[in-house]
Amino acid sequence: MFVRNCIALSFLCLSGCASIVSQSDYPVTVNSSPDGATFVIKNQAGVEVENGMTPKQVTLTTKAGFFDGETYTVKFDKTGYQSNFVVLDTQLDDWYFGNILFGGTIGSFIVDPLTGAMWELPEESSVSLMPE
Repeated sequence: MFVRNCIALSFLCLSGCASIVSQSDYPVTVNSSPDGATFVIKNQAGVEVENGMTPKQVTLTTKAGFFDGETYTVKFDKTGYQSNFVVLDTQLDDWYFGNILFGGTIGSFIVDPLTGAMWELPEESSVSLMPE
């Protein structure tokens, strides 16, 4: 019993709350009105990470670096319509604040920032395209 409790306590101390209950990669649905637009997603370094045709679900990572959430630019194109773009920016995950109760300083300042689990992305990226 004592060994089991020590293992459980070690797990809590060596992990971050957001890392336990959240994720570092998020499914994001890319939509446009009208459907059938091509899209290109670039990260904040300008590297293309995804492309396709709407509607499509892609998986994007939240981590750009230590304590740095990723920002994506999604550019939409469709023949007969003006190009448009949206920015997808990470937000601080509410579970990150669980470190106050469970993860402590190790979870807050090492584990969650290192894994990217302290950040979250919106579930959807959507844009309306205007006719030319």
